[in-house]
Amino acid sequence: MHLRAAPAIALGGMAGAAARWWLHDLWPGGSVSWATLMVNVAGSAVLGWLVAAEADRSAFGRIAGAGFCGSFTTFSAFGLIVAEHFRSGRPGAGVLYAAVSLGAAIAAAVAAGLLRRRFRRSLHRGPT
Repeated sequence: MHLRAAPAIALGGMAGAAARWWLHDLWPGGSVSWATLMVNVAGSAVLGWLVAAEADRSAFGRIAGAGFCGSFTTFSAFGLIVAEHFRSGRPGAGVLYAAVSLGAAIAAAVAAGLLRRRFRRSLHRGPT
């Protein structure tokens, strides 16, 4: 990474962190943190799209991927939520939350990548 890109990536990071904070305020947790699950799945989808578009190497891709998605998604909060389920005597809920989070995030990344590739092919074919 060129140091010249660092300020733009930092701005993307600020936007991602602010968006996550805003969503957590809108969607307060209960026994399950739906906001954390949602941001991790949505962020995985965006990263899947960027990688499939090979945009992750561009300036925009770095800002959107490393900057925005890097701060929008939160692996540390995910780990804390799972640990809290275990600490509160609900290991099954912790395992379920972990499985749903990981499965949904991976599925979102794969699906977004496949959609991006399909979109690219349809652009190259032109109108029918």
